[in-house]
Amino acid sequence: AAHVKALARISRLVRREPFRQRLLQARDPEEFYRSLCDAERS
Repeated sequence: AAHVKALARISRLVRREPFRQRLLQARDPEEFYRSLCDAERS
């Protein structure tokens, strides 16, 4: 069930245009993951 909660959180985050653009502009998987982690901390 933890993966469902994680997907729900990501779904809420990508509704925000600035965050979605940050993910789309990530140059590699590490930068993409860092963006997710940063958003989770804020």
